[in-house]
Amino acid sequence: MDLGLSEGGYTRLTLEYGHDVLGVATLASGLATGLFDPNRAGYATHEALAWTTAGLATATMLTGMAAYWDKMSLDMGWGPDHTHALLGAIGGSMIMVAPFVAPNRVHALLGEGGVFLMGAAVVWRFVSN
Repeated sequence: MDLGLSEGGYTRLTLEYGHDVLGVATLASGLATGLFDPNRAGYATHEALAWTTAGLATATMLTGMAAYWDKMSLDMGWGPDHTHALLGAIGGSMIMVAPFVAPNRVHALLGEGGVFLMGAAVVWRFVSN
């Protein structure tokens, strides 16, 4: 049954598409969290954005595992999908931990580093395919 939602090789109702959308949303939310730091936007805004980003990172990783589990075998050796998954998993885990250790410099390094690594995972996906 065609719902007329096909676009760019995706069917919009798939885990793959959801993973991609969640990944971009995580990056956008992470960047907003950094831009709206407590000194500029107030603690409540920064905290709300941080928890949102942590939730989005979790959802991104879970949908990625569900959608691409069959590609994670190392029977054929290490490939671009493995690098994407590793960068995303490390970055996403850092983002998830960051709100729990706030506020200190470790918190900022985890958040910023996590967004950087998740961004690297997205860029890697596009340059390696």
